[in-house]
Amino acid sequence: MWLNKYAPKNLSDFAGNSSNIAEITNWVKTWKSQPKKALILEGSSGVGKSTALNLIAKELGLNTIITSASETRTAKAIATTFGVALSQQSLFFKGKLVIFDEIDALSGKSDRGAVGEIVKLIKKSKHPIIFVANDFSGKKLAPLKKESKKIKFQKIPTPIIADKLEVILKNENINYDDRALKSIARQADGDIRAAINDLEVLAHGVSELTYDAIKDSGYRDFRKPVQDVLTIIFKTTSVKNSTEALSISDTPLDTMVEWVRENIPREYKKSDDVARAYQMLSRANIFMGRIHTRQYWRYLVYVSSILSAGISTAKTEKYPGMQTYHYPTKISLLGASMFSRAKNDALAKKLSPHLHCSKREAKKYFPIINLIQQNQPDIWDSILTKID
Repeated sequence: MWLNKYAPKNLSDFAGNSSNIAEITNWVKTWKSQPKKALILEGSSGVGKSTALNLIAKELGLNTIITSASETRTAKAIATTFGVALSQQSLFFKGKLVIFDEIDALSGKSDRGAVGEIVKLIKKSKHPIIFVANDFSGKKLAPLKKESKKIKFQKIPTPIIADKLEVILKNENINYDDRALKSIARQADGDIRAAINDLEVLAHGVSELTYDAIKDSGYRDFRKPVQDVLTIIFKTTSVKNSTEALSISDTPLDTMVEWVRENIPREYKKSDDVARAYQMLSRANIFMGRIHTRQYWRYLVYVSSILSAGISTAKTEKYPGMQTYHYPTKISLLGASMFSRAKNDALAKKLSPHLHCSKREAKKYFPIINLIQQNQPDIWDSILTKID
């Protein structure tokens, strides 16, 4: 993969965020005298946070100890694994740089006590600790903010990404035009990793990469509407074709799940094919649930693969005829009930402090409230006056 082949070998090769690199390097060098003994790196995917840390550790001669919050979530697990890394001396007495990746994955009830345990470890650590996150705004992570210095990684500017792509194509002896490179760089939206992956796909098997060729390929700069994507997914049995179609869709994955769910029985005629397709879809739902509740964003690749290749290969034969795919019923119902749901949410928000419970728990009282509204309107008016 070009992503590995052209990964920066040292800090001089690193693209973007140069001032951040210098600041991190200085912090690590002077860690013992720093007032805050941990560092937070925040920034969107593909801006080079983890790569930068590995290169800095290499330049300073440090061993890296990497722990992921998505794998080490409980206070006990953190104390036994992460804690050991902070207290032990490195091999050959080299220093350590301890990296806690995906720290923003700590969110749910199962993570209770984890943040407190990490704070304890920071205070007694013998090595510098750096947390990596896409988004560090969660309230649960507030105690870590007090103990850490924060550095924000910015998206890589389009010209810098285009320059990197140019270097790659020159090394691969592939001709190109500037419009093609700028288009790929612009659509990556600051994610240099995505840009390199896109470049490798688009330049595969060609001697010249042109803007017109990118346009004709259906590249993400020219996204496909949902009807076209569904046609490819449902009609093809090619993993490659269905995967590429979904990758250039203009529809979010969670919305695409509902489109596929709605139209499986309209497209597939055999009951066994329908059953296999829905089984695939149930797996996609499981991964989407973990993404929403646990922030396991890496699971998006599994959802994408299931919605494309999984659904395409669930059928035993191609079904003839063209379909006009139906808009998802679930989304229609949610849209129709949007105002009533908003009204209920507002009422629950007003009631929750008086009932000493969460908004979700407050909604459990709605059946009683409905009876009061219907049978005792004067009492209900009095209640409204008090909670407003």
